[in-house]
Amino acid sequence: MNDFLEFLNTADTESLQKTPGVSPALAERIIAARPFASLEDCRRVSGLGEKLIQRLQDSFQGTIAMSEETSLVPSPSPEPESVPSRPELAPKPQSNFGQRLGRAFVGFLKFLLTLFIILVILGGIGAGLYFGLPYLYQVYVVPVNQNTARIADVAHQQARDVLALQAEIDLLKERDMQFETQLATIETAIETHTTSLARLDEMQAKLDLAANQEREGLNAELSRQIELTRAIELLSRARLYLSQSNFGQARLDVQSARDLLTGLRVEFPADKLASLDAVLSRLDLVLGNLPDFPVIAVDDLNIAWNLLVLGLPETGATP
Repeated sequence: MNDFLEFLNTADTESLQKTPGVSPALAERIIAARPFASLEDCRRVSGLGEKLIQRLQDSFQGTIAMSEETSLVPSPSPEPESVPSRPELAPKPQSNFGQRLGRAFVGFLKFLLTLFIILVILGGIGAGLYFGLPYLYQVYVVPVNQNTARIADVAHQQARDVLALQAEIDLLKERDMQFETQLATIETAIETHTTSLARLDEMQAKLDLAANQEREGLNAELSRQIELTRAIELLSRARLYLSQSNFGQARLDVQSARDLLTGLRVEFPADKLASLDAVLSRLDLVLGNLPDFPVIAVDDLNIAWNLLVLGLPETGATP
């Protein structure tokens, strides 16, 4: 490696251009960038990449090998000149007709033998092609065609699966948008009922403040009507919570409405007391069925809510 770096640091332009790929401009850039301390310094020269460095190194090693072989071969020493001796011409033997016929027969036999060997080789090649090509076709070509067909089937199946999956994803997105719209509507309704409850609480506070100035009977009736309205609003919000499967909030609203109605039962009119008890029993069923049986709880909650909305029919009346 050090010898190669020394070669790069000392070689002239002509020596560098002997390597294929080294142009005069590249040789000038190599000379201008010298000296090189390592191969990393060589790679910083523009146009001198890994392959070209390897070519330069191979060319340098080839030059060293040729110089070593030249130094090992001894120079031939001059031999003393000798006068060539002139060989004496031996008399050429004369062949008779029988010898010539024998040589012709042997040559004919060699020709037949060569022809037979060629025919045997050609027959072997033909038999190999005749029996080998169908075997190669069955062993290599047929499996390749079958695998290609299977790969094509798998690709088509995957394409169909991707299309089906994309259709399902689009359907889910559409359902999700619909659900979000419904959820926004329900949340708006919940906010409306919450606002109504807040206003009713404010009205109740005002009525309580004015209780000392108004007649007790009128205040009691107004208070009872407000409490009934609050119970209806609580049950309406509980129905919305049940539609969202928010069983915890629904149970809290139902329990609050039941507590309000239980407090009103002491001073409630006797003709509507049976209807109030029916509402309370339905609310007890709702509290007992939540959260394990929400479908049954919804039916009982709707019945109780309808009885309150109808104004608690008197005893014996058909709601």
